[in-house]
Order: sequence, then structure tokens, then C-alpha cells
Amino acid sequence: MDRSTATIEFKPDGTIVNANENLLTTMGYRLEEILGQHHRILCFPEYQASADYRRLAPFDRKGSRRIRRWWCKPG
Repeated sequence: MDRSTATIEFKPDGTIVNANENLLTTMGYRLEEILGQHHRILCFPEYQASADYRRLAPFDRKGSRRIRRWWCKPG
């Protein structure tokens, strides 16, 4: 799965603890840029402020698996 799927792992509080090379390459990040950051850095500011983001965030804290659409690093 790691060779064909972009994956990222979070602590229950949303802190990024790991990401595979597929995700990093697709999104334009290096692992050291995102480790320890909150997953909100992968979302547009407008989405971070949305009701949809606030509605979905509690499920992440429960440790459920989710498939999400993320945005790439600007520039």
C-alpha cells in the first residue's frame, strides 16, 4: 500500500507524526517541514475557518481513519 497510496499519520490532537514519500512528493513537502505541525497546515485558510472543517475535526481526535482531500503547498 505504501508504494501506491499517499498516507499521513497524526496524533489524536492533529499533530503530524509521519507521511510517506507519495504524499510528500504529491503535495510538495519534505518530511522535516511537516513533522510536529498540526494538520491544518495542509488546508487552505478558508477551509480551516469553515464549518465543515470544525465538524470533521472531532472525528480525527477519536482516531478514526479518514480519506480526505488535501491541498498542495502553495508556490
